[in-house]
Amino acid sequence: MVNGPKTTALTSSGLNHRGGVNSLAVQALSVLKAKGGAIAPDYKSPQLEAICDAFVAPDEAERHEAISALQSHGLSNTDIIEHIIPTTAQLLGDRWFANDLSFADVTIGAARLQETIRALNAKVAHDQVLSGDSILLVVPRNEHHTLGVFVAAHKFRALGVDVQLAVGMHPAQVAQMVKKYRFPAVGITSSGRRSLSAARELVDAVRKAVPKITPIVIGGGVTNLPLDIKQITGADHVSSDPETVIDLCGLETSYNLEAQNV
Repeated sequence: MVNGPKTTALTSSGLNHRGGVNSLAVQALSVLKAKGGAIAPDYKSPQLEAICDAFVAPDEAERHEAISALQSHGLSNTDIIEHIIPTTAQLLGDRWFANDLSFADVTIGAARLQETIRALNAKVAHDQVLSGDSILLVVPRNEHHTLGVFVAAHKFRALGVDVQLAVGMHPAQVAQMVKKYRFPAVGITSSGRRSLSAARELVDAVRKAVPKITPIVIGGGVTNLPLDIKQITGADHVSSDPETVIDLCGLETSYNLEAQNV
């Protein structure tokens, strides 16, 4: 493994000098209009490499400057949460695989990305009053990839669905939460085969605690595997797309309710 990343200080003026954040903002905003598009055809651009460097830099101020620079050039918090951060996380993993970053670097970077999502989510949530249904998003105890669930939570809220999170809780505790608060739907994230048994345990616990009418959805990286996830876990649905989950579970969003009251 390498000793550490070769970081480049990331400031608004510094990146603009090399066509950085300004170019990235233009790329990102244009691609946001494309269905299912990534930030750019070549996501390993110098601009994203610089953002990646900022999140693993010893000086934490660099990542704050990076986010501020993106915002000052037109990227909203939603753009950053749903597009910049996931792509940066993917780049972190690729650079570790290429031996350009150490595992410690990637761990620190991922934690900082997650912290950034929480901070940006808090700013977005402050301006939102959600009157629609809610969903409980669950991260199994042995699931170490938690960044995706925070991105998903943001997307659900943006679509008018309230979200509660249960990270690393015992299945019995999750079942009690569902029983107490009567969530209209439960989502369980699973990044791969290793966490499928834990997902099954959660499904079984919820099923024993509440009627089967409570829909349970499996999401995450496991949905890309050639497996019968519904059969393996006992869940009702399999999807990582919040809009699809809302439709599958028949959730009422704040926007649907507002339209009905007009």
